[in-house]
Amino acid sequence: MRGRDHEIGVGANAAGAGNDTAGIYFKVLVGGGQIVSTNGELEVAVDQAEFVAKVGNRPQLLKEIPKVFSATENEKLIEGKFVMVQKNAAARLETRRNENKMRLQNAEKLTSGQKSGQVESAQQKR
Repeated sequence: MRGRDHEIGVGANAAGAGNDTAGIYFKVLVGGGQIVSTNGELEVAVDQAEFVAKVGNRPQLLKEIPKVFSATENEKLIEGKFVMVQKNAAARLETRRNENKMRLQNAEKLTSGQKSGQVESAQQKR
C-alpha cells in the first residue's frame, strides 16, 4: 500500500445525489488501486473513480468523479502539506540508506580487521 492514497464512499447516497445507486465508490488520489469482486476486478488510476453496486457485480469505471469526492475548501492546504511530507520522506529515506551503507561498510572493515588479527595471532603461535 505504500505510495498510494485513495478515498472510498459507501452507501445509498455515496455519490452525493439522492438518486445515485447504492454501492462502493472508490477514487484514487495517488498511486493506483483496484476494486475486486467475485465477478472481476478493475484497475483505477489517479483521478479516476470506479463503482461496484453490490456483491457479485463487476466493478465499473465511472465517466465522472462522483460529487462525494469534490474538493473541500481545505483541500489546497492539505495538498500542500502532502507534497511537503512526500519530499521530506524521500530525503529521510535517502539519509537512512546512506547511514545504513556506512554502517555496513564499517562492519565489514571491523570484521575484516578481526579476521586479519586472528590470522596473525595463529601465525605467531606457530
